[in-house]
Amino acid sequence: MNNQDKQQFCEALNQYLMKRFQYKRKPAYISLQSGLIAAKRKLFDLYLRWLPGETEWGKDTLVIARIHFHQKRVGHGTSLLNFLIEQAPRCKYRQIAIEFANDNSAAFAKRYGFKNNAGTRDWIKKLPTSKP
Repeated sequence: MNNQDKQQFCEALNQYLMKRFQYKRKPAYISLQSGLIAAKRKLFDLYLRWLPGETEWGKDTLVIARIHFHQKRVGHGTSLLNFLIEQAPRCKYRQIAIEFANDNSAAFAKRYGFKNNAGTRDWIKKLPTSKP
């Protein structure tokens, strides 16, 4: 993902979060130091990492490095996952990973078809490819 794509993704994430949580100001930004896309407010705390090069995840993976919602079990995680899946074709990632999942995140990952990465606390989901 080049910088322009990352900016567009961040703007789409802002629109999604502002609508979902009824915020007036944009919560998401790109960290200049790490390149992470971060979004933190009272109701949520998210860090997303796009890996453009070769890593253990692969070059076409969007990694959820941190995910926390103040309210539990009300559909915020499912809604975010659906948003990320919608963005995948435009942003050209083919997998979504959850890094260092806690028990709740691991249960969520299992429920939505993520596969455990070789007995670690990491989970990955290959997204369906769209055919022209």
